[in-house]
Amino acid sequence: MQWCLHMSWAWLTPLGNAVLLAPLMAAVVLVLLWRARGQRKDVLRWPLALLAAVAVVAASKIAFYGFGFGVKSWNLTGYSGHAAVALAFWPVFLMLLVPVRFITLRPLLVVAGVVLGLMVGYSRIVLGAHPPSEVLVGVILGGLVAAVGVGHLLRLELGMPVVVLLLAAMIALPLWKPEWTNMHLPSERWFARIGTELSGRDKPHRRATWLREGRPAAPNTAQPRP
Repeated sequence: MQWCLHMSWAWLTPLGNAVLLAPLMAAVVLVLLWRARGQRKDVLRWPLALLAAVAVVAASKIAFYGFGFGVKSWNLTGYSGHAAVALAFWPVFLMLLVPVRFITLRPLLVVAGVVLGLMVGYSRIVLGAHPPSEVLVGVILGGLVAAVGVGHLLRLELGMPVVVLLLAAMIALPLWKPEWTNMHLPSERWFARIGTELSGRDKPHRRATWLREGRPAAPNTAQPRP
């Protein structure tokens, strides 16, 4: 039963993988810059907001590994990157797939993107990658980026030829190279190394030992021998 539960959510995690979404987002931004040459500032606000969010995620992880920054009562050591990226990307992307003239359909796809991002975040909890607190702050961070994207790109669209091409690539790639969906950068090791270098520690902080630090020792309830 546990195996089935694990497998039912594992396929969602790649939908928040920055390694896979970064090329897709770059393609979307390039198309929008080409199609809306007079609104380039509006187009660039979305990717710049996402870059800022990724920087916040990275800073939170470096601060924990190096200096032990976090909230122990919430089991919070940093932001969930998958949750943040998924919430930042999918609502805006799905909206851009639909022509502007479909006024009623576009908000529905924004909501669908939000639901998809929330499911990616929940998958991180089920798979044991993050506690709920870290997914929650990641969702909030990604939601702010999505709000920036939706607000500034509301009158833009990708165009049907681009939509067909992108959807075909998204379907064909996992079928052609299934292992690519599990690609990821060793970012946690990078963050841990940067954190320890900045703090001067020999080893990075770890969640289990960090949670135990500062807790009072359990009282000795053993009865003395007569």
